[in-house]
Amino acid sequence: MAYQQGSTLLIKAFLLYMVVIGTFQVLFSSRILFDNRRYSSIYVGAQELSNDDFNVLLTDLRDNKFYTGSSILGFLRPTFLTRESTLLMPTDLAISTALNDSNHLNTGYASIVQFHILSRGLNFEQLELLPVGTWIPSMAPGKGVQVTSIGPSNYSLNHAKIIQPDLCPNLSNVAVTCQGIDRLLDFSSILSNVPRNPPVLAVPPSTPSAAP
Repeated sequence: MAYQQGSTLLIKAFLLYMVVIGTFQVLFSSRILFDNRRYSSIYVGAQELSNDDFNVLLTDLRDNKFYTGSSILGFLRPTFLTRESTLLMPTDLAISTALNDSNHLNTGYASIVQFHILSRGLNFEQLELLPVGTWIPSMAPGKGVQVTSIGPSNYSLNHAKIIQPDLCPNLSNVAVTCQGIDRLLDFSSILSNVPRNPPVLAVPPSTPSAAP
């Protein structure tokens, strides 16, 4: 029994390793890496995370078993992940599934990552205050997410369910939150486009409280 359990853990670890390595290989082979000069100019005035804050972010993600996302962010270090933002982090399984789904990977990687970062720092309690249909802008120009269902156990954005809220409690002092979601967001979804009619979230309902 112990031998079987040990073998299972080794297989899982190997698969996780292959997911991360496979992601990096795809990034290199397609030559779609981040050009900091190109993307940092889009968000003039937004304050980048310090190295210490960025390392805290990665640690919080790993502590909550979001290993693949943490590894990818650590490798790419996107400059558009700034203070006062919300990171929508897919699970390891969701990222692995997306790697095998060409529909999710027909957009540049920079845009995909930007799309998973909301330009407002909203914790889960604040998100729950928003009515269904509210559209929240992301760091991808002209793209965002819409609240598609509400409730502590059934909250979703663009039909991606938040399964682990507030993954990064140690970053409240810089108004950065992380919400674990069960799938990658679909960049081409009609819900991702700026709606013709409100509600569109322009100002968060409140600011996450700073750590004492």
